[in-house]
Amino acid sequence: GQQIYSWTPKTGLKRETFIKTFMIQPQITRLGLYALGFEKSRYHLVKLRGRSPASQTPPVSEEWDTTQVTPFPPQTIEKYKSFKGTGTRIENLGVFLSSGSLLGLSGTFSDLMRNQVFSADLLAIHGQGITQADVLWTSDEGRATWTLGAYHFRTERLDSIFTSQSGDTLLYHHDESGVLAAYQYPLGAFQYALGGLRFAHVKRSDLSDASLDSQWEAINPGGEWLIAPILSYGIDQVEYELYSGPIKGFGLLLEAASEWFPGRGYLSERLRFDVAHYQQLWGRSLLALQALGGASFNLTEGADFRNPFYLSSDDIFRAYSFSDDRLRGNYFLGIKTELRFPLGSLFGFD
Repeated sequence: GQQIYSWTPKTGLKRETFIKTFMIQPQITRLGLYALGFEKSRYHLVKLRGRSPASQTPPVSEEWDTTQVTPFPPQTIEKYKSFKGTGTRIENLGVFLSSGSLLGLSGTFSDLMRNQVFSADLLAIHGQGITQADVLWTSDEGRATWTLGAYHFRTERLDSIFTSQSGDTLLYHHDESGVLAAYQYPLGAFQYALGGLRFAHVKRSDLSDASLDSQWEAINPGGEWLIAPILSYGIDQVEYELYSGPIKGFGLLLEAASEWFPGRGYLSERLRFDVAHYQQLWGRSLLALQALGGASFNLTEGADFRNPFYLSSDDIFRAYSFSDDRLRGNYFLGIKTELRFPLGSLFGFD
C-alpha cells in the first residue's frame, strides 16, 4: 500500500505509517497531521498519532486513529453522488495504427472517485475484421464490484476432431459475441472471490486445412449459443518497488471456467492456477518462486470442443519465441526460480 514518509536533513527519509492499505493526501494543520485512509472499501479522514507538527518533529504512527474528525458541521456534508457536481474523468484515450493495417481504439471515462467506470476497446486487423471489441460498465461503489457489458472477440482454437496429413494439430477461428456480468467481493484486505457469466453466440470457421472444409461444415453448419460461468479466488499480498517491480509477498489465483453449448449438450471445463512468492533478501535483491498450470478437458462423452490455452512467451516462458506452437495446448505447467539483484548498486547507481 501507499504509506507516508517524512524527510529532514538530520534523520533523512523515515517511514511514518505502517497500515495494510494506503494513505493519500497528507496535510499538516495546527491540530496535527491528517490524511485520507482507505479501509473496508471506503475513504476515511484520519488523524495520525504523534507530536504536534509545530515542534518540527515528524509524528510517529503505527496505527490509525479511526475517529472521524472533520471541521465541517454535519448538516453541510452531503452524500457523494457519482457524476453529480463532481466532474468526469476521461482517461486512457488511445488510437494506434501499424503496418499490416492494424487499428486499435480505447477509452475510459468515470466520475471523480471512479465509483462508476465506463470503458470501450476496439481492435481490427485487415483481412480478419474486428478481432476484439467490448463496452463495459464497472461499479466500485461499496465493498463489491459489479461489471456488466457486451463484447465480441475472435481467437484461434485447437481442433480436436481432425488431424492434418502431416500429423499437425489443426486450428480454426472461434468467433464469440455476447453479454457478460461479473461480481467480485473482497473476503479480506488481500483476498477476493469472483463469479461471472457470459451468454453468447459462437461461430466456428476457417479450418486451417481447406481439404476438410466439407466435413467441417457438416459438423459446424452455423452458429450456436453458449453459456459460460466462471469462478475465481485470489490472494494478493505482493508489495512492489519502483525499480524492481514485485519485491516481497505472496500471490495466488485459482480459476474454474465452464462452457456449455445447450444445442449440442456439450460441456467442457478449464482449470488453471497461478502462484508466486517473492522473498526479499536485502535491499532490492530477492528470490522469486513462480508456478502456473492449467488443464482443459471435456465433461461430456463424445464432445468435440474445448477452450484451450494460448500462452504468452513473456516472463516464465520467455525462452520461447512469440509464435512457438508449444505455447498452444490443452495442458500446461511452468515453474521458475529466479534470483534478482540490482547490478547498478555495485557501481553506486540508484
